[in-house]
Amino acid sequence: MSNVAPSRADFASVTAESTGGIIDISLEMTGGKSKQTGHSKGATCRQKVFKTKRKQACLDEVFERCVKANSASKPVPQAAPLDPDLPGDGQFHCIPCDRYFQDQEPLTQHFKSKLHKRRMKALQVTPYSVAEAEAAGGTGSYVPPQKVTLPDPMLKQRSEDDLKMCA
Repeated sequence: MSNVAPSRADFASVTAESTGGIIDISLEMTGGKSKQTGHSKGATCRQKVFKTKRKQACLDEVFERCVKANSASKPVPQAAPLDPDLPGDGQFHCIPCDRYFQDQEPLTQHFKSKLHKRRMKALQVTPYSVAEAEAAGGTGSYVPPQKVTLPDPMLKQRSEDDLKMCA
């Protein structure tokens, strides 16, 4: 007996003479069909890429920016510096959503959208802090978060439009 491994032709269920030269390999003898799993990454890989590509700023960071932008001690806001890398040269910015727009019209449409309204509603509650985490863990007395009202830029836009209509 030789130590040569059998070839695929040895496992043929039908001989070459009976089929006219075509050899049919039996699936039972070769191990059956393969599932072919693990060849594609699927949707989860793409979801991770887009999750990091379009990542929004955390609510506590945005809350601090909104408070800084609306502080009373700050002088009259001036135009933002021009940045050619941003849409609209960085002039039309929604601070709560951290998005830039081409001009004023898409920005006002964004102010009416559900995404902006949800973000504003989420920012009405004081953001989670280390002191609140310690109090909830038993290192102090727990005080529920307070509601904070941030001025909506859409209200300012409406009041300016009303003044123009009256004049």
